[in-house]
Amino acid sequence: MVRSVEQIEKEIGAISQATKELRAEFQRAYLKYLTALGRSVRQQLILAVYYTCTKAYPQSFVGMSLKQQQQLQENIRKIANEAQKNLQLLLDVAPEQVGTEQPENHEAEISEKLGVGTSGNNDAEILKLAQKINFVNQSSEQTNPQELWQWQEKLEFLIIETLEFTSRRANLGLQQLGIFPKQVSEVLIEAAAKVASYPEINRQGGVALVGEALGTPSQPNILNLTVEIPKDAEAVVTKGHLVKEEKPFNIITINLRLHEIEFADSVAMAYRQEIRELVSKLTVLKRDYHKKEQSLIIAKAEAAWRAIWFDE
Repeated sequence: MVRSVEQIEKEIGAISQATKELRAEFQRAYLKYLTALGRSVRQQLILAVYYTCTKAYPQSFVGMSLKQQQQLQENIRKIANEAQKNLQLLLDVAPEQVGTEQPENHEAEISEKLGVGTSGNNDAEILKLAQKINFVNQSSEQTNPQELWQWQEKLEFLIIETLEFTSRRANLGLQQLGIFPKQVSEVLIEAAAKVASYPEINRQGGVALVGEALGTPSQPNILNLTVEIPKDAEAVVTKGHLVKEEKPFNIITINLRLHEIEFADSVAMAYRQEIRELVSKLTVLKRDYHKKEQSLIIAKAEAAWRAIWFDE
């Protein structure tokens, strides 16, 4: 039986309506999830810093003055609070506002909520984050399942990026206050973070800058790596100077991992399961929508053929 163009368009309209309703369900689910995740990130970041200061580098922390110790704790509390707030900003647009155009200064407003201006290296990183948050929140009411799929993927990517951004802020704060050994430079911290995210860059061009992760199974959100200088000192030149051969040493830094944070928080884990179920529904809608689109094209082609065909 050949279905008419009108019939197929009606079926596509039903899928579009279901997609619109699913978008609202995603919005509600992510609102609950990000609220729980934000609380957990705040708590687990503080625990990771506590481990770093009392177990990984206790001598550095003890060697600080009382004022410096208080300053470190104050800075970490600020970063933890802002991390919690930043996750909330990922859904800065309320459900009833979705589909409306954002004001031109929306990006600046988000940047202001992140707590900074637009100057300095750290501020530049925050501005980039604000731009991406603004981009995700500009999404209209998706009626095409593929568009909703892309929105959900961007949101998930932004969650990971927020955790990486928070880890970087915490590590640089500890490095500037002298918790890490002197040889642990800002460049080395950045390199360690990249190795954690992309292990395949660990050894390139025969030069082992950062060794294999030792792992800390009992301590979540901690990155433990071995830094190795090449045996052939002449193999590496930095700013015109040969790198001298040194013994391998460990570097322990903060590395917030989403799966570890969720595992430690039953509430966040439950909301994550709810999101997985919504993704399953979206997968079905996306598949059906694609099939209906193909059927519509065929039906239109058949109708066009019949409209002009005549038999002599």
